[in-house]
Amino acid sequence: GAQPEAAQEVEKLEGKDKDFYIYAASSAYFSWYHNLKTVISRDSAFHVITNLEWKEGLGPLEIYNLFKRSNIKYVMDNIYRPQLKPFFDKIKSRPDLFEPIFQKDGISLWRLKL
Repeated sequence: GAQPEAAQEVEKLEGKDKDFYIYAASSAYFSWYHNLKTVISRDSAFHVITNLEWKEGLGPLEIYNLFKRSNIKYVMDNIYRPQLKPFFDKIKSRPDLFEPIFQKDGISLWRLKL
């Protein structure tokens, strides 16, 4: 699949810095093989780092601000998780906030704009 290439893209942009999170629909590869920190809204760690501020109805700008405060620098979609489509549609709707940096074989990766 394309996850190894997506992980390499993150490492190319970040170098040795791994002090950030990736919001990822499917995170095992990133965690196991690249030692990158991943979270998703169903994980308790996500609610800890976002200070329990996550709500399903947040708009794109609210998501951006929350992720920025929470040190979530990347968002990764996986088309095999259709239940998350409404969330990722919000990310896709704002390329001014979430810069698309990788797309291949059902994997999409965005970086939060600084």
